Amino acid sequence: QVLQGADNGLGGLWAGRGDHGQAAKWLHRAEQLYTRRRGALGSQLTDTTLEAGYTSTLFYLAQVYGQAGNAQQSAAYCGETLQRQLASSVAQANHDSGMVDL
Repeated sequence: QVLQGADNGLGGLWAGRGDHGQAAKWLHRAEQLYTRRRGALGSQLTDTTLEAGYTSTLFYLAQVYGQAGNAQQSAAYCGETLQRQLASSVAQANHDSGMVDL
C-alpha cells in the first residue's frame, strides 16, 4: 500500500511536469502492485485502503491519458473509476444502514 501510494505520487509528479509517458509508467506500476496484492488477499477479503488507493490510480491514469490526448483510454479509466466509486458508495450505505450484501 505504501509502494502503491508512492507510485501514485510519482505518477502525479511526472504528470505535473508534463511527461505523460513517465507518469503512466509509475501509475501502471501502482496498478500492477494492486493486482498482485489483491490476488494475495483472495476474493473473500477486502482491504479498504488498498481499494481506495487503486481507485485513485485509475483516476490518475484517466487524467494522464486525457492530457496526453488519448480520449479513448482516458474514458475507459474514467468509467472504471466511476464504477468503483459507485460500488464503494453503495457498500458504505449498506454498511451504515445495517444491510448485508448478499
